[in-house]
Amino acid sequence: MINDKTAEKSLKQFAAAMRASGLSPERLRLHIGQLPAIKVVRISSLRFHERPDSRRLDGLKRRMSMDGCLRNPPVVARDGGAGPPIVIDGVNRIAALRTLDVPYVVVQEMDFADNGLTLSTWHHVVEGCEPMDLIREIARSAEVAAGEPLFTPDGDYVPQFPEDGACAVVLPDRRCYMVRSPRALDGRLEAVGRVVGALKAGTATDRVSYTNMADLARNYPALSALVCYRAYSKAEVLEYARRGMCFPSGVTRFSVPKRALTLCVPLVLLRDRDSIEGKQARVDILVETKIRRRKIRFYEEPTFHFDD
Repeated sequence: MINDKTAEKSLKQFAAAMRASGLSPERLRLHIGQLPAIKVVRISSLRFHERPDSRRLDGLKRRMSMDGCLRNPPVVARDGGAGPPIVIDGVNRIAALRTLDVPYVVVQEMDFADNGLTLSTWHHVVEGCEPMDLIREIARSAEVAAGEPLFTPDGDYVPQFPEDGACAVVLPDRRCYMVRSPRALDGRLEAVGRVVGALKAGTATDRVSYTNMADLARNYPALSALVCYRAYSKAEVLEYARRGMCFPSGVTRFSVPKRALTLCVPLVLLRDRDSIEGKQARVDILVETKIRRRKIRFYEEPTFHFDD
């Protein structure tokens, strides 16, 4: 585990390397402007659109403590400059930093209106419970009605939602149940929260991006149900965030262009008493050093990460 003395020594070495680089602010801006915007912000200045997943926090906290750094900057989006930035990816990392008493975080900053920033929804696979027991559990706190499922010839479920539909629960035998809410905006989000809470009746849940029931049964031998959530717009997510309302973890899925990954920022830098401008300058030089050493790679094609 990296202790405070080791981290402080690393930071001093890093500061010495920055002073020796002789790089001008103009040159820094020239290079960094071609990359994703990497910013240092106070955690307390951020808004959230989803709740942290408590099951992941202990593992993240242990990993950060052992590494002594934050990897993979969370992503935030600005609402046209009219309010605090909204965290759209990485809420669990930020929650873990809070538990470690780290007041600042390095983020990748975007504009919410960026056309390259797209929004979809995850689906949830539930394993290890009787399908109808799950339906009854959901019905304890939400309105549930039998639905008419639509499948493609290849067996892909096609989500279709009425105006008051919050999500659909598809069983392995292809029966479908619709979770409904009479109140459009607030009610749908409340219903989704109740459904995600009810999924704990299963032994395991997982996020997936496909709906083919045969493939799901093959990949999840104890398949109990597939839960599909209605699509939300960026405007709706923005409205929820403005009102302080959060999605459950693992429902929204933002696709971020030019995602910044594996940038390692020492936690001691985020903890120390330097000004936010000073922290930003140090992070800028960290990025510039990686440019000069040709350590940054851009992969335009979609990728699979086998070790997260």
